[in-house]
Amino acid sequence: MGIRGWRSIIAIGGMAAFAVFAVSCRAAEKRLKPFGTVAVPAVAAFVAAEHFIANVNNDPQGVPVVPEGVTIFNVDPTFKRCLLGKIEEKIPAMTLTVYTLDTICKNSLILAELGDRAETSLAHLWALLEKQPNGPYSGNGALYSIAQKGIPSAWNVFYIRGTDGNLWAVEVYWYQSVFELLDNGWSIGARAVREVILDKEFRIFSR
Repeated sequence: MGIRGWRSIIAIGGMAAFAVFAVSCRAAEKRLKPFGTVAVPAVAAFVAAEHFIANVNNDPQGVPVVPEGVTIFNVDPTFKRCLLGKIEEKIPAMTLTVYTLDTICKNSLILAELGDRAETSLAHLWALLEKQPNGPYSGNGALYSIAQKGIPSAWNVFYIRGTDGNLWAVEVYWYQSVFELLDNGWSIGARAVREVILDKEFRIFSR
């Protein structure tokens, strides 16, 4: 085969590689599907430990008592260790963008796509919880949750920096007991971003 033939093969191979790269990039761009936007207010100061407190209790007969404000069933140990001690100041009002996923996706790809828009705040997460204090259907808000037989299968993800300086994936879902008279409430958790693989129908919140 002459030099011209080899050049043709190399050119075709290069085009094929570029085509694969382009398809890959398009696929990555489509992992996040814009769902809508939600406005959140300015907050002068926000002390996480004063808000993210499990507050579901039972009366003497064992019947759950709905607390005032946001109903929180559980705050997990990682959130307590890495985010509960956080104090946020001078958080500006803004409009958050809400995305959904239609496929399982590695967290690293989502962060790469969002770039510097990924990081949000506890103050704005709390503002959204206040709009839906007793579950995803209790008010007009953007938080979403699906549970099958009490096990959550879709929830909300916020990328928030902890007291350790690291970005954490904060996961928020509504815990719905399979038994009507047992505790229900929002569950607040956190995981290292490298550990997170997001399933379809999750909602992602970003700036």
